[in-house]
Amino acid sequence: MPDISNTKVQDKFFEKRESFPMFIFSIPDNTLITCGYRGSKNGMNEDFSIINYNFYGNEGFCRIKNEKDLLDYIENKNIEADIYVNFDKKIKIISFPLLVEAEQMNEQGGGL
Repeated sequence: MPDISNTKVQDKFFEKRESFPMFIFSIPDNTLITCGYRGSKNGMNEDFSIINYNFYGNEGFCRIKNEKDLLDYIENKNIEADIYVNFDKKIKIISFPLLVEAEQMNEQGGGL
């Protein structure tokens, strides 16, 4: 179980530098606000803001338009996702690492 510490949750969520797929939903109605590849987030002393780049390619997650389908995709692919919830802004951000090419080929039965 992870240690609990006094950390700015927003910074912890965005500390990874990789550009992962990211889906932003409104809460409590779970409406998709935007999705794409995670770019960068705001600097110090700025209101919460992020850059989100449109999806390119034809991965299965690029066509997902609701939270249930996204969570099903993550579960079916056995992906460890990060979920950030900001109750003040009424948003939920779900982000996850891309599958490694080798894993994708093995799933398709192609092997290496």
